[in-house]
Amino acid sequence: MKKKYLTSKIASLSPINSLRRGIYKRAGYKIGKNVSIARNVKILAKELEIGDNARIADGVFISSLRKVKIGEFTEISQNVIIDGDNELEIGDNCFIGTGYHINVRDKVTLEDSVALGGSGGQIWTHSTWPEEIDGHQINKISSVHIGKNSWIGTKAIIHPGVKIGQNSIIGSNSLVTTDIPENTLAFGNPATPIKKVSEMKKDLKDWEKEDILMNLVKRFIDTYGGQYQKTEIGIMIKDRNETAIISMKKIEPEEIAKFDSKTAYFDIERKRCSKKNIKLERNFRRFANYYSARFKSE
Repeated sequence: MKKKYLTSKIASLSPINSLRRGIYKRAGYKIGKNVSIARNVKILAKELEIGDNARIADGVFISSLRKVKIGEFTEISQNVIIDGDNELEIGDNCFIGTGYHINVRDKVTLEDSVALGGSGGQIWTHSTWPEEIDGHQINKISSVHIGKNSWIGTKAIIHPGVKIGQNSIIGSNSLVTTDIPENTLAFGNPATPIKKVSEMKKDLKDWEKEDILMNLVKRFIDTYGGQYQKTEIGIMIKDRNETAIISMKKIEPEEIAKFDSKTAYFDIERKRCSKKNIKLERNFRRFANYYSARFKSE
Protein backbone atom coordinates (compact mmCIF):
# COMPACT_ATOMS: atom_id res chain seq x y z
CA MET A 1 0.00 0.00 0.00
CA LYS A 2 3.02 2.29 0.32
CA LYS A 3 3.18 2.66 -3.46
CA LYS A 4 -0.57 3.36 -3.57
CA TYR A 5 -0.12 6.03 -0.89
CA LEU A 6 2.56 7.78 -2.93
CA THR A 7 0.34 7.60 -6.02
CA SER A 8 -2.54 9.14 -4.10
CA LYS A 9 -0.34 11.88 -2.65
CA ILE A 10 1.15 12.86 -6.01
CA ALA A 11 -2.25 12.81 -7.74
CA SER A 12 -3.87 14.97 -5.04
CA LEU A 13 -1.24 17.67 -5.58
CA SER A 14 -1.37 17.65 -9.38
CA PRO A 15 -2.93 20.84 -10.78
CA ILE A 16 -4.68 19.37 -13.84
CA ASN A 17 -7.45 16.76 -13.93
CA SER A 18 -5.92 14.90 -16.88
CA LEU A 19 -2.66 14.51 -14.94
CA ARG A 20 -4.49 13.14 -11.92
CA ARG A 21 -6.34 10.61 -14.06
CA GLY A 22 -3.09 9.61 -15.75
CA ILE A 23 -1.31 9.05 -12.44
CA TYR A 24 -4.04 6.72 -11.21
CA LYS A 25 -4.08 4.86 -14.54
CA ARG A 26 -0.32 4.30 -14.40
CA ALA A 27 -0.81 2.83 -10.93
CA GLY A 28 -3.00 0.14 -12.52
CA TYR A 29 -6.38 1.61 -11.66
CA LYS A 30 -9.21 1.56 -14.21
CA ILE A 31 -10.32 5.14 -14.88
CA GLY A 32 -13.10 5.73 -17.42
CA LYS A 33 -13.52 8.47 -20.00
CA ASN A 34 -14.22 12.06 -18.91
CA VAL A 35 -13.80 11.22 -15.22
CA SER A 36 -13.29 14.29 -13.04
CA ILE A 37 -11.08 13.92 -9.95
CA ALA A 38 -10.63 17.18 -8.07
CA ARG A 39 -7.48 18.29 -6.27
CA ASN A 40 -6.99 17.15 -2.68
CA VAL A 41 -8.68 13.81 -3.44
CA LYS A 42 -6.87 10.81 -1.96
CA ILE A 43 -7.70 7.28 -3.12
CA LEU A 44 -6.01 4.24 -1.58
CA ALA A 45 -7.36 0.90 -2.74
CA LYS A 46 -6.06 -2.49 -3.78
CA GLU A 47 -8.30 -2.25 -6.86
CA LEU A 48 -10.09 0.81 -8.21
CA GLU A 49 -12.55 1.13 -11.07
CA ILE A 50 -14.25 4.43 -11.92
CA GLY A 51 -16.85 4.50 -14.69
CA ASP A 52 -17.16 7.03 -17.48
CA ASN A 53 -18.21 10.59 -16.58
CA ALA A 54 -18.03 10.06 -12.82
CA ARG A 55 -17.11 13.06 -10.65
CA ILE A 56 -15.21 13.11 -7.37
CA ALA A 57 -15.13 16.50 -5.65
CA ASP A 58 -12.51 18.25 -3.53
CA GLY A 59 -11.45 16.78 -0.20
CA VAL A 60 -12.73 13.22 -0.77
CA PHE A 61 -10.78 10.46 1.00
CA ILE A 62 -11.23 6.82 -0.07
CA SER A 63 -9.26 4.05 1.61
CA SER A 64 -9.92 0.32 1.18
CA LEU A 65 -7.70 -2.76 1.29
CA ARG A 66 -9.94 -4.37 -1.31
CA LYS A 67 -11.89 -3.25 -4.38
CA VAL A 68 -13.60 0.11 -4.88
CA LYS A 69 -15.96 0.40 -7.85
CA ILE A 70 -17.71 3.65 -8.77
CA GLY A 71 -20.26 3.58 -11.60
CA GLU A 72 -20.65 5.92 -14.55
CA PHE A 73 -22.25 9.33 -14.05
CA THR A 74 -21.94 8.95 -10.28
CA GLU A 75 -21.08 12.05 -8.24
CA ILE A 76 -19.28 12.12 -4.89
CA SER A 77 -19.47 15.54 -3.24
CA GLN A 78 -16.91 17.41 -1.15
CA ASN A 79 -15.27 16.02 1.99
CA VAL A 80 -16.73 12.52 1.80
CA ILE A 81 -14.79 9.93 3.83
CA ILE A 82 -14.86 6.26 2.81
CA ASP A 83 -12.62 4.02 4.90
CA GLY A 84 -12.16 0.41 5.97
CA ASP A 85 -10.68 -2.85 4.75
CA ASN A 86 -13.50 -4.31 2.67
CA GLU A 87 -15.25 -3.63 -0.66
CA LEU A 88 -17.28 -0.66 -1.83
CA GLU A 89 -19.52 -0.92 -4.88
CA ILE A 90 -21.40 2.15 -6.11
CA GLY A 91 -23.65 1.79 -9.16
CA ASP A 92 -24.39 4.14 -12.04
CA ASN A 93 -26.14 7.52 -11.62
CA CYS A 94 -25.55 7.64 -7.86
CA PHE A 95 -25.05 10.73 -5.71
CA ILE A 96 -23.28 11.10 -2.36
CA GLY A 97 -23.79 14.40 -0.55
CA THR A 98 -21.23 16.57 1.20
CA GLY A 99 -19.50 15.24 4.29
CA TYR A 100 -20.84 11.69 4.28
CA HIS A 101 -18.89 9.01 6.15
CA ILE A 102 -19.07 5.47 4.78
CA ASN A 103 -17.31 2.78 6.80
CA VAL A 104 -16.36 -0.36 4.84
CA ARG A 105 -15.25 -2.71 7.61
CA ASP A 106 -17.61 -5.01 5.69
CA LYS A 107 -18.89 -4.58 2.13
CA VAL A 108 -21.11 -1.62 1.26
CA THR A 109 -23.23 -1.73 -1.91
CA LEU A 110 -25.18 1.15 -3.43
CA GLU A 111 -27.16 -0.05 -6.43
CA ASP A 112 -27.89 2.17 -9.45
CA SER A 113 -29.51 5.58 -8.89
CA VAL A 114 -29.07 5.66 -5.12
CA ALA A 115 -28.79 9.12 -3.57
CA LEU A 116 -27.26 9.78 -0.18
CA GLY A 117 -28.86 13.19 -0.04
CA GLY A 118 -28.11 16.37 1.88
CA SER A 119 -24.98 16.21 4.01
CA GLY A 120 -23.41 14.57 7.01
CA GLY A 121 -25.00 11.12 6.84
CA GLN A 122 -23.22 7.95 7.94
CA ILE A 123 -23.09 4.29 6.96
CA TRP A 124 -21.48 1.87 9.42
CA THR A 125 -20.51 -1.77 8.98
CA HIS A 126 -19.16 -2.22 12.51
CA SER A 127 -20.63 -1.18 15.83
CA THR A 128 -18.68 -0.97 19.09
CA TRP A 129 -15.01 -1.41 19.90
CA PRO A 130 -14.61 -3.88 22.77
CA GLU A 131 -11.76 -6.37 22.89
CA GLU A 132 -12.75 -9.78 21.55
CA ILE A 133 -9.84 -11.36 23.44
CA ASP A 134 -11.65 -10.49 26.67
CA GLY A 135 -14.78 -12.30 25.56
CA HIS A 136 -16.93 -9.36 24.47
CA GLN A 137 -19.70 -10.48 22.09
CA ILE A 138 -21.39 -7.20 21.18
CA ASN A 139 -19.20 -6.01 18.32
CA LYS A 140 -21.18 -6.48 15.09
CA ILE A 141 -19.52 -6.46 11.67
CA SER A 142 -21.92 -6.84 8.75
CA SER A 143 -22.48 -5.51 5.25
CA VAL A 144 -24.88 -2.75 4.17
CA HIS A 145 -26.88 -2.92 0.94
CA ILE A 146 -29.07 -0.13 -0.49
CA GLY A 147 -31.36 -1.01 -3.41
CA LYS A 148 -31.66 0.95 -6.63
CA ASN A 149 -33.59 4.22 -6.89
CA SER A 150 -33.49 4.76 -3.12
CA TRP A 151 -33.08 8.13 -1.39
CA ILE A 152 -31.37 8.51 1.99
CA GLY A 153 -32.16 11.82 3.69
CA THR A 154 -29.65 14.23 5.20
CA LYS A 155 -27.85 13.15 8.37
CA ALA A 156 -29.42 9.69 8.38
CA ILE A 157 -27.33 6.97 10.06
CA ILE A 158 -27.39 3.38 8.79
CA HIS A 159 -26.26 0.59 11.12
CA PRO A 160 -24.35 -2.61 10.28
CA GLY A 161 -26.24 -5.41 8.57
CA VAL A 162 -29.03 -3.20 7.21
CA LYS A 163 -30.57 -3.87 3.81
CA ILE A 164 -32.77 -1.17 2.29
CA GLY A 165 -34.98 -2.34 -0.55
CA GLN A 166 -35.19 -0.60 -3.92
CA ASN A 167 -37.34 2.50 -4.47
CA SER A 168 -37.30 3.37 -0.77
CA ILE A 169 -36.99 6.72 1.02
CA ILE A 170 -35.33 7.24 4.41
CA GLY A 171 -36.23 10.49 6.17
CA SER A 172 -33.70 13.03 7.41
CA ASN A 173 -31.99 12.37 10.76
CA SER A 174 -33.30 8.80 10.84
CA LEU A 175 -31.44 5.98 12.61
CA VAL A 176 -31.78 2.83 10.51
CA THR A 177 -31.13 -0.26 12.63
CA THR A 178 -33.18 -2.92 10.81
CA ASP A 179 -33.99 -3.85 7.21
CA ILE A 180 -36.39 -1.60 5.30
CA PRO A 181 -38.60 -3.31 2.68
CA GLU A 182 -38.56 -2.11 -0.92
CA ASN A 183 -40.89 0.69 -1.98
CA THR A 184 -41.10 2.02 1.61
CA LEU A 185 -41.00 5.46 3.22
CA ALA A 186 -39.38 5.17 6.66
CA PHE A 187 -38.13 7.65 9.23
CA GLY A 188 -37.55 8.14 12.93
CA ASN A 189 -35.24 6.92 15.69
CA PRO A 190 -35.29 4.04 15.11
CA ALA A 191 -36.55 4.30 11.53
CA THR A 192 -39.92 2.60 11.04
CA PRO A 193 -41.96 2.09 7.87
CA ILE A 194 -44.66 4.76 7.43
CA LYS A 195 -46.19 4.03 4.05
CA LYS A 196 -45.50 2.60 0.63
CA VAL A 197 -43.75 4.95 -1.78
CA SER A 198 -46.20 3.81 -4.46
CA GLU A 199 -48.98 5.51 -2.46
CA MET A 200 -47.30 8.84 -3.26
CA LYS A 201 -46.87 8.00 -6.93
CA LYS A 202 -49.17 9.23 -9.67
CA ASP A 203 -50.00 7.21 -12.78
CA LEU A 204 -49.17 9.70 -15.51
CA LYS A 205 -51.04 9.90 -18.78
CA ASP A 206 -49.01 10.05 -21.99
CA TRP A 207 -49.64 13.77 -22.45
CA GLU A 208 -48.43 14.46 -18.90
CA LYS A 209 -45.20 12.58 -19.55
CA GLU A 210 -44.75 14.49 -22.79
CA ASP A 211 -45.22 17.79 -20.92
CA ILE A 212 -42.56 16.76 -18.39
CA LEU A 213 -40.18 15.80 -21.20
CA MET A 214 -40.76 19.04 -23.08
CA ASN A 215 -40.16 21.06 -19.91
CA LEU A 216 -36.94 19.11 -19.32
CA VAL A 217 -35.74 19.79 -22.87
CA LYS A 218 -36.52 23.51 -22.62
CA ARG A 219 -34.68 23.83 -19.31
CA PHE A 220 -31.73 21.94 -20.76
CA ILE A 221 -31.51 24.26 -23.76
CA ASP A 222 -31.82 27.33 -21.53
CA THR A 223 -28.81 26.01 -19.62
CA TYR A 224 -26.60 24.58 -22.37
CA GLY A 225 -27.88 26.17 -25.58
CA GLY A 226 -28.93 24.52 -28.82
CA GLN A 227 -32.27 24.05 -30.59
CA TYR A 228 -34.99 21.43 -30.51
CA GLN A 229 -37.75 20.18 -32.76
CA LYS A 230 -40.38 17.43 -32.65
CA THR A 231 -39.94 14.47 -34.99
CA GLU A 232 -41.74 11.17 -35.59
CA ILE A 233 -39.29 9.38 -33.29
CA GLY A 234 -39.25 11.97 -30.52
CA ILE A 235 -37.74 15.32 -29.61
CA MET A 236 -34.53 16.14 -31.46
CA ILE A 237 -31.94 18.40 -29.82
CA LYS A 238 -29.19 19.86 -31.99
CA ASP A 239 -26.13 21.71 -30.79
CA ARG A 240 -23.44 22.55 -33.32
CA ASN A 241 -22.73 19.27 -35.14
CA GLU A 242 -24.17 16.98 -32.46
CA THR A 243 -27.70 15.57 -32.19
CA ALA A 244 -29.71 13.79 -29.50
CA ILE A 245 -33.07 12.04 -29.93
CA ILE A 246 -35.25 11.71 -26.81
CA SER A 247 -38.14 9.31 -27.30
CA MET A 248 -41.03 8.43 -25.00
CA LYS A 249 -41.37 5.06 -26.72
CA LYS A 250 -38.95 2.24 -27.42
CA ILE A 251 -36.49 3.04 -30.17
CA GLU A 252 -36.24 -0.01 -32.40
CA PRO A 253 -32.83 -1.45 -33.38
CA GLU A 254 -33.38 -0.65 -37.06
CA GLU A 255 -33.89 3.01 -36.16
CA ILE A 256 -30.79 3.03 -33.96
CA ALA A 257 -28.77 1.55 -36.83
CA LYS A 258 -29.50 4.66 -38.89
CA PHE A 259 -27.94 7.05 -36.35
CA ASP A 260 -24.43 8.27 -37.09
CA SER A 261 -21.58 8.69 -34.59
CA LYS A 262 -22.74 12.21 -33.71
CA THR A 263 -26.34 11.21 -32.93
CA ALA A 264 -27.16 10.06 -29.40
CA TYR A 265 -30.47 8.64 -28.25
CA PHE A 266 -32.44 8.37 -25.01
CA ASP A 267 -35.17 5.74 -24.80
CA ILE A 268 -37.43 6.72 -21.89
CA GLU A 269 -39.63 3.62 -22.08
CA ARG A 270 -36.66 1.32 -21.44
CA LYS A 271 -34.55 3.89 -19.53
CA ARG A 272 -31.69 3.16 -21.92
CA CYS A 273 -29.39 5.47 -23.84
CA SER A 274 -26.53 5.39 -26.30
CA LYS A 275 -22.89 5.64 -25.37
CA LYS A 276 -21.51 7.79 -28.18
CA ASN A 277 -19.45 9.79 -25.69
CA ILE A 278 -20.33 13.10 -27.32
CA LYS A 279 -20.69 16.28 -25.29
CA LEU A 280 -24.42 16.74 -25.93
CA GLU A 281 -25.15 13.19 -24.77
CA ARG A 282 -23.08 13.60 -21.59
CA ASN A 283 -24.65 16.94 -20.72
CA PHE A 284 -28.24 15.81 -21.26
CA ARG A 285 -27.81 12.60 -19.27
CA ARG A 286 -26.25 14.43 -16.33
CA PHE A 287 -28.95 17.12 -16.50
CA ALA A 288 -31.75 14.53 -16.57
CA ASN A 289 -30.21 12.58 -13.69
CA TYR A 290 -31.42 15.21 -11.26
CA TYR A 291 -35.02 14.18 -10.56
CA SER A 292 -36.26 13.82 -14.16
CA ALA A 293 -35.05 10.53 -15.71
CA ARG A 294 -32.07 8.23 -15.23
CA PHE A 295 -30.64 6.02 -17.95
CA LYS A 296 -28.34 3.03 -18.36
CA SER A 297 -25.94 2.89 -21.28
CA GLU A 298 -26.58 0.26 -23.96
